[in-house]
Amino acid sequence: MADVDLASTAVRGGAVTLLAQGGRILVGFTSTVVLARLLSPSDFGLVAMAVAVVGVADLLRDFGLSTAAIQAKHLSQTQKSNLFWINALVGGICAAGVFLLAVPIAAFFEQDALIGVVRALAAAFLINGLSTQFKVQITRQLRFGRLACIEFTGPLMGLACGIAVSLLTTSYWVIVVQQISAATTGLVLSVFSARWWPGRPRRCGQMSDLLTFSLDMLGTQLIAYVAKNVDSIAIGRVWGPTQLGIYDRAYQVLVVPLNQLNAPLSRVAIPVFARLSGDDAAFTTAMRKAQLLTSYCTGTIFALSAALAEPIVAVLFGPEWTAVAPVLAILALGGVFRSLMQVCFWIYTSLGLTRAQLKFYLSAQPILIAAVLIGLPWGIVGVAVGHSVGFGIYWILSLWWVGRVSGVDSCRLATDAVRALLLFAAPVGTAAFIGCRLVSGTGLQLLVGGLAAGLAAILAVATIRPVRADIQALVGLARRAVRRSSRTLDGSGDGRAVVAGDGAQR
Repeated sequence: MADVDLASTAVRGGAVTLLAQGGRILVGFTSTVVLARLLSPSDFGLVAMAVAVVGVADLLRDFGLSTAAIQAKHLSQTQKSNLFWINALVGGICAAGVFLLAVPIAAFFEQDALIGVVRALAAAFLINGLSTQFKVQITRQLRFGRLACIEFTGPLMGLACGIAVSLLTTSYWVIVVQQISAATTGLVLSVFSARWWPGRPRRCGQMSDLLTFSLDMLGTQLIAYVAKNVDSIAIGRVWGPTQLGIYDRAYQVLVVPLNQLNAPLSRVAIPVFARLSGDDAAFTTAMRKAQLLTSYCTGTIFALSAALAEPIVAVLFGPEWTAVAPVLAILALGGVFRSLMQVCFWIYTSLGLTRAQLKFYLSAQPILIAAVLIGLPWGIVGVAVGHSVGFGIYWILSLWWVGRVSGVDSCRLATDAVRALLLFAAPVGTAAFIGCRLVSGTGLQLLVGGLAAGLAAILAVATIRPVRADIQALVGLARRAVRRSSRTLDGSGDGRAVVAGDGAQR
């Protein structure tokens, strides 16, 4: 019964998270559309330069402690308080360090305007350092709805502040104010929602295991950060802010929504999967279902994004941003593999295999970096091709390694993913591409392409037995979660799943 409760909690939490993240992505798209019509590619490129370099400080600020706290089965009040003060201290140090490095960063990119941008963004590291453990407490309480509301409201407030500032200036400062406002809103809401307050830091508290886990996680995240941001750094240094601004718009439309989904879904998945870690059969089954959901949902979304890149860019940005379309289409193909790798991350983290993950990253992340740099001489399109090819290779290696160190049947995970991509996502994307090319006009292209994709999806489910079985399994899981949720709400169910899984109360 406990496993069923956890599975239902995970599905309900995932559903609430996806709903709220859908709203957050809508806010992000609105921001992208509005600001693209107010600012120039150079403005976006300038801020992207700063974020690509100083963003590493945000990983140092987190120090891997948020994931360490989320995956821990038990946390004492002393441990929680110590984690808060460590995050706050490291956040303050990172803020000061970024402020002092503003001049060297501007000199590296040969852009004097970066000095003010970097110094302003430094404040975000302290703000995020203070909010980290409050969000962790909400997560450990499995209050995913409240956390989702916080993460929706922050970007919404940031957008509102950015639009307000745009009435005074149409420059890159609009984006800077937007990011600082969103971080501040998240801190305030997290403090009021956490139902927890840190005590004084203490030297005791059995922190060694948490710190060991966090250091391994930090090393992994730092290596991954370099691989995922080398494209922006290289383009900014070699091709300048305008080309980086074009590349960044494609990246924002495609990869940022993926990250916005992956981060909160991980907060739902990791604490639940960690509780299943002692049951090999249940754990493997849960991972296969997660892989199927990822393959069908995000795989299809990325296939459609690649197929309809031209009309999507025309609608979002206008005709002056047509150079974004080929970059968007190419990045979409790599986005498929980026989304699939999330399941491997869940396996590493929920089983406490961060050291094995770190070893893999040290060996495999250079492949991503090399692929991107090989494409750099051919401009932003070449970088996008290198990005997508690199992630395809990396996904194959990642599945092999995670199966070796965890005992999870990675061959089944690969088979599930390939089946979903080849038999469902690819036909849907191909139909959308053909339908789009049959007509002219962006609105009509999106309409016909969408209808063709829908027809292809229906045909795939109706005529391909493995696809139909997969869809039925996912629908059945969702229905069971809804029924259990209804019984809990009307008092006929156990009603103890969330409380029992509330690590903050133990």
